[in-house]
Amino acid sequence: MSRGPGRLAALLVLVVALLAPSTAQASLARYQPDDAWWYSALRLDEVHREYTGKGVKVAIIDGSIDLTVPELRGANIRLGRSITGRKSVSAPGAGAANHGTAMTVLVAGQGNGGVTGVAPDAEVTFYQASRDPYEDDLSNWGGLIRQAGLDGADIISVSLADSDNSVYDDAVEEVTRNGAVVVAGAGSAGDRGVRYPAASPGAVAVGAADRNAKAWSEQPGQRDDLSATLAITAPGVEVPAGASSTEKRGAVWTPAYPRTGTSPATAITAGALALVKQKYPDATGNQLVQQLIHSTGRSGDADYFGWERPNGFGLLSVRNMLERDPTGWPDENPLTRGVEAAVKTYPLSVYGDSDDPAPSAETTASPAAADTTDAAAADEGAGPLPWVLGGVAVLVLVTAGIVVARRHHRPSEEA
Repeated sequence: MSRGPGRLAALLVLVVALLAPSTAQASLARYQPDDAWWYSALRLDEVHREYTGKGVKVAIIDGSIDLTVPELRGANIRLGRSITGRKSVSAPGAGAANHGTAMTVLVAGQGNGGVTGVAPDAEVTFYQASRDPYEDDLSNWGGLIRQAGLDGADIISVSLADSDNSVYDDAVEEVTRNGAVVVAGAGSAGDRGVRYPAASPGAVAVGAADRNAKAWSEQPGQRDDLSATLAITAPGVEVPAGASSTEKRGAVWTPAYPRTGTSPATAITAGALALVKQKYPDATGNQLVQQLIHSTGRSGDADYFGWERPNGFGLLSVRNMLERDPTGWPDENPLTRGVEAAVKTYPLSVYGDSDDPAPSAETTASPAAADTTDAAAADEGAGPLPWVLGGVAVLVLVTAGIVVARRHHRPSEEA
C-alpha cells in the first residue's frame, strides 16, 4: 500500500480477520466447544489441572471488547486506558468489538458454552484502540503498549498490525527493558514483510499454521530480509474462538466460531507464556522469550535449535515450555538483534542450570529457507514441523487466511 511522505498509520487499511457474513441478517454457523482442536492439541486440559495463568498480568490491546459474552463471565478482566486517554469501555452487541472480544476469549475464556482460553485465570487488562468502541477505526495505539508496561503487564498481546515503526520501536524497547514480553501478530495474508509492532526489535512476531502442522501458504514475512521476521508459529487457522455478526450495534455473538490469521496465534502464544510465568514467577520477560524459542523442537527433536522459514524457531509447545525452568537462560532478549544473531548467540548450550544441562545441539539459520520467494513452495519444501507434546509429535497448528475489508481512514490492521 503506497503512502505519501510523512503520513502515519492513519492511511492504513483495517483487515478484518473474520470469515463472517456480510449482511446483518446472515446467521453464523454454530460450533461446539469440543471443536476447539487447538485446545486439545496443546493438551490444555492436562495443563490446566495445575497452571491456569493465575496471578499473571496479561495486557490485550485491540479495537474494543464486549464483556457480556458468555465466555468472559467470571474472567478476571479490567478495562485499562483507551486510545483517547479515558478508561476503555465494554461495548455489548457491537460488531466493532468482534475481534478484541475473540482475542480475549482465547486468552481468558471461561467456557460457559464456548471455548476455554489458554490462561483462564490470568489477570487481564484490555486496552481499547478504537476511538469509538462502536466503530472499527483505530488510531495510533503505540502509546497503549507503553501504558500496559507502566501498568505492570507481564505479557502484552497485540493482534494488530501497522506499517509504521515511528512509535512502536521505542514503546517495545521501553516495555521489554522493564520486564514485559510483547507478543504481536506478524501481519496479514501475503504481507511481504512482518508488520509493526511485531517487527520491532525484541517483540515476538507470531505466525500461523494449521492442525496438520503445515504453515500457512500466505504466511506474512516470507519475502523480507532477516532483520524482521517470524519468531514462532502457533494455532491460527480455523481456530474456534467466537465472533459477532456485522451490525455496528445489536450484533449477535456466536461462541466458538472459527477464526483464521496471525491474530488468534498471537493470543494463544500470549496465554501460553502466562502459564509459564505462573509456574516460574521469577523468570524475567527476556527469559520467557528465550524459553519460547528454545522449547519448540523440530520434527519431534527437542534437541534442535534453529530458524527456518516459514515457521521461525518452530511451533509453540506448551508442554516443552513448562518442563524447564526459564531462569537458566541468560537474562537477555534473544530477538533484539534478529534471528541470525539469536541462533549464533544463544545456542541450547547457553542454558546455565547445571542440574539440567542443555544438550549440545545443532543450531542453524537456514539460508535456503530465508531465500524462499514462493510461500506455497516453502510449505512443500522443508515443511512445517510437528508440535512436540509429551514426547509425541502431534500434528496440530493453524494456517491463516484473512478476509480484507477496505475502509477509509483506518490506521491499523487486525493481524
